[in-house]
Amino acid sequence: MRPVGATPSDAVEHFVTLDTGPLLDAAGSVKSATSEWNDIVAGLPRTIQSEGIAAEAYANALPGMVAHLDDLTGGLDDTAAFLLAVAEWIARSRRSLAGTLASCLGSREAVTLRSGTSGGIDPAMVVAAADIGAQVLAMVSHCLDDGWQVRDRYTAVLAEMGSVDMGAPPRIRAGHRIDTR
Repeated sequence: MRPVGATPSDAVEHFVTLDTGPLLDAAGSVKSATSEWNDIVAGLPRTIQSEGIAAEAYANALPGMVAHLDDLTGGLDDTAAFLLAVAEWIARSRRSLAGTLASCLGSREAVTLRSGTSGGIDPAMVVAAADIGAQVLAMVSHCLDDGWQVRDRYTAVLAEMGSVDMGAPPRIRAGHRIDTR
């Protein structure tokens, strides 16, 4: 129980309540947002109808903005893949735990528990219950390790994006004036 931090019944209850639906829905939403981001990047004007400092600042910043938006789009793909991987982990863990529980239900220990007396403490029942609990917790521990591996696989790609390279600052010429009509 110490490595898992839960009793067998609490651990099983936790995995039973996990639902892949919201993760799969979120992954679908993120995937659809990726195409929207691609459209936004493609729709950015390469030049603006202006002259002077504003036009120069835009021209200098555009390559950095496009690169940053492309990185964000890639990040959306990685996020969708992470959400799908977590949903797969949940499904895999639930199947593994169900298999362990099914195996325990047909075990000699289960027969011992079922046929035991209800009066007093029977050492054979205590040992049988502990053996079943240990098998369940061993599978839960394996599932949790698998979950940490999923997280570790995506840690680098889910890191926060860096800042936008805004390019060189525009040159302000001596005697420059701003016309505000």
